[in-house]
Amino acid sequence: MGEHVIGAIKQFVGFFTWGIDLEAERRRAFEIELQELIAPYMPVLVHQRTKLLESAGPERWSDELDSFMRQSLWPLLGADRDYADRNRTFVTLIVDVAIEREQRLIARDCAVNIPLVSRFDTSWAS
Repeated sequence: MGEHVIGAIKQFVGFFTWGIDLEAERRRAFEIELQELIAPYMPVLVHQRTKLLESAGPERWSDELDSFMRQSLWPLLGADRDYADRNRTFVTLIVDVAIEREQRLIARDCAVNIPLVSRFDTSWAS
């Protein structure tokens, strides 16, 4: 009898962890799809994020991102739109983090390396 209870518990734990793995895999697939959907808009989004955070503040950027998602992203989601509606804050965070990551990459690539020199060191000039 004890073996049946332990077996049932092991089976329940197995189904539970399998369900969690399945849900995590669906979420990863959704995140990859989001990345693909926002890729064509990325240059404009990075520019807007940089400009608005510097001049108007985070509230204005939040409004702009919400507008983008409502007008441009939501119509593209298709079957995943219900999931996105239920998890709107999570989806917004995924998109904003992706834009910020791209913004940092662009800033890093555009940084100019200026050599550090002193008036006594002329090795850089050779």
